[in-house]
Amino acid sequence: MLALDASRALLEQVLRRTQADEAEATLSGLRQDLTRFAENSIHQNVSEENVSVSLRVVFGRRTGRATTGRIDSGSLARLVEAAEAIARLAPEDPDLLPVPDLAEVAAGVGVGAGVAADAASAAAVQAAEDVEPVERARRVGEAIELARASDLTAAGFLTTGAQLLAHANTRGLFAHQAWGRTAFSMTATGADSTGWATEMSPDLEGLPVRDAAERAVRKAVLGRAPDTLPPGEHTVLLEPAAVGDLLEFLLAGFGARQVAEKQSFLTGRVGSRVFGENITLTDDARHPLQSGPVFDGEGLPRERVSLVSRGVAEGLVYDRRGARTAGVRPTGHGLPLPNTLGSMPQNPVLAGGETSLDRMLASTRRGVLVTRCWYNRLVEPMQVVVTGMTRDGTFRVEDGRVVGAVKNVRFNQSVVALLNRVIALGPVARVLGGDGLPAVCPSLLAEGFRFA
Repeated sequence: MLALDASRALLEQVLRRTQADEAEATLSGLRQDLTRFAENSIHQNVSEENVSVSLRVVFGRRTGRATTGRIDSGSLARLVEAAEAIARLAPEDPDLLPVPDLAEVAAGVGVGAGVAADAASAAAVQAAEDVEPVERARRVGEAIELARASDLTAAGFLTTGAQLLAHANTRGLFAHQAWGRTAFSMTATGADSTGWATEMSPDLEGLPVRDAAERAVRKAVLGRAPDTLPPGEHTVLLEPAAVGDLLEFLLAGFGARQVAEKQSFLTGRVGSRVFGENITLTDDARHPLQSGPVFDGEGLPRERVSLVSRGVAEGLVYDRRGARTAGVRPTGHGLPLPNTLGSMPQNPVLAGGETSLDRMLASTRRGVLVTRCWYNRLVEPMQVVVTGMTRDGTFRVEDGRVVGAVKNVRFNQSVVALLNRVIALGPVARVLGGDGLPAVCPSLLAEGFRFA
């Protein structure tokens, strides 16, 4: 993994090569060590280190971008040639802004003339990179034994490592951040049931591998001999992973360009109540359970933005172009240029409550408990109607307890309607959405969830 000084030197080398009027370059790095298992046995142990450089150049009102996965001198020269050729062929963009300078950058962690990562982040990166294969194998072995003891077959992975993102431009802006990245996922499979659980953490010591394995096994055992769920509207208990699977479909709707172009469920509704009073949603890259870079695709610091406060749509996220059009300050949510969305929340935090999942179960006379959603697709954007399938643990709840499993079932549900029918919220947890965005979500209890 390239250190701060090496990252800056590499990006400056790329920028010096171009003859464009302006340019910006982004360096992405990944160090990942992976232990994969299936059929109750470790079958793969690999280590990889990848790096890529993306360059955007500007000639007048024309811009183009190219990317390479190699950083030798010849590859960087070809990268510059490709970006410049694309830019010269691109149509003029009358609204294209110059790349930002330091005057546009508010004081923020990791952004400026070169700010090193804080000590805690650096320690997490080092700890994640130093994990030995035998340590991963030991923890995976414990998880496999839990599955074997219940006559189940375990499959999944344990990965450790770190990620890096750095950004620089020809006006002197430089941003750099590295963060630890560990994850464990396990599916326990029986004759007619599956159970799944996953956990993520900046380092291995904070990764509760055994707890996740126990949850996966427990779900697979409870899931035996599943029944059929009748179609219709049901009271539903969604675990945090299922909430995150649905929440991600809302996020693009909080982008300023989407609202301005009337492509968002928030069109004409900013400042109005859109969800129930118990729903508060923010975008906060510095939340203790969030991860990833604290600067956006243009190098600006990500601000904490209140998107929804007690059900009222309170704010949008802005890139520099959207902010100029609206006459406001950018929030640091710009995507790498050029793009069609403009801006989008990248670190959503859905506020939770104090009602544990057990208390939700106890209060439910009749309902369905869902572990996660799968193969989700957007059906209707203006009400954010999503269709998908339940997976790896779907259970019938009666008179305050789980009474049996049901077969996986399709749902067709408006996420907007769902968040207007929430009865209770649990403590928050770190989850990973289907598009790879980190999210912080609680479990929730809601009425009127539509199963097909």
